[in-house]
Amino acid sequence: NGLEIMGPMLLERPQAYPEGMVTFHNVMIPPAQTDGIWTFFCCHKTPELMRTPEWMEHANGAVAMAAATSVVEDLSVARAALTKVYGAGALVDTPYGFATDLPRGQVKVTTRENFAQVHPGAEAPAGGLPACSGLRLTVKDVAETAAYLATQGIATEKLADGSLRVAKADACGVLMEFAAG
Repeated sequence: NGLEIMGPMLLERPQAYPEGMVTFHNVMIPPAQTDGIWTFFCCHKTPELMRTPEWMEHANGAVAMAAATSVVEDLSVARAALTKVYGAGALVDTPYGFATDLPRGQVKVTTRENFAQVHPGAEAPAGGLPACSGLRLTVKDVAETAAYLATQGIATEKLADGSLRVAKADACGVLMEFAAG
């Protein structure tokens, strides 16, 4: 496929609870080969240490990542680069750019001009591109998530599809949405 990868790199770190050595392999694809979109793959060798039942329960109700939105300068350059990663058949044209379905979630790629088609009513990112500019999480119950976020002093906006949006200022500069799963 023409990619020069870094790895697989074996990474380990000790963990106190549950006690053990967390082990995983990372394969990194240098950003120069993906139009600047940071891409890596991680294979956990000790998932039982990373995914304990109590750590899989989040106060905000999140259960999965539904989608990540990357904003790029040029869709054709990004498509050519990501075709090498995912394969041409995995990239699907959309009104805003293109997307690829992953085993857990979706990657959406768009431009500043089309950002509002992915996140209606949201402002496109103003900084340098490419940028991961939006995350959409699946939650157990949107109303419970809104209530929890309110207790933390985080304002939400209810969207037309019933999901919630948190302002970028309250989410480390990334547009964050919570949707029913």
